[in-house]
Amino acid sequence: MSDTYDGFWLVLKVPENYMWAMAVLAANCFLCNTVGMGGGKARMEAFTEEHMKKYADIHRENYPEGEVTPGGLPDQGEGWYARDLPLKEWYNLNVAMRTQKTFLEQMPILCILSLIAALYFPYVVIGALSLNFIGRILYVMSYEKRAIGFVCSLRCSLTLIIFSFWASFNV
Repeated sequence: MSDTYDGFWLVLKVPENYMWAMAVLAANCFLCNTVGMGGGKARMEAFTEEHMKKYADIHRENYPEGEVTPGGLPDQGEGWYARDLPLKEWYNLNVAMRTQKTFLEQMPILCILSLIAALYFPYVVIGALSLNFIGRILYVMSYEKRAIGFVCSLRCSLTLIIFSFWASFNV
């Protein structure tokens, strides 16, 4: 076995502003994680210690090796522990979980398309991801009136799809 690599090396030349596009992508990833923390807060407010005590006996009966976990895990707001939550707690928990899930569902698309499109169109990617960042904040802040935040994020995705497709023909 040789100490040197004798395989194929690929050198990828990226535009000067590629790093800024990746920085805005990283900011979107950070925001996605931050939005997830809101779900944890809503979970702790809904699945209080008092609420979870109701399930201790049935949990022990079915899972003698463990205790009921704080925060109602693995319930995501539509399961066993959530079934008798007051409407306000149930609603707040589900809104928090849904806003984070919709963001998380879009992250693989944003990441892959941004990496491709930024090879030829870094300014477009910077703009689209900045719009997505603002749109996601608006989406979380006003879930019931999600039109503005949703439209911002949708335009970002469509822009990245178009420019990724275009970039793939420039290779």
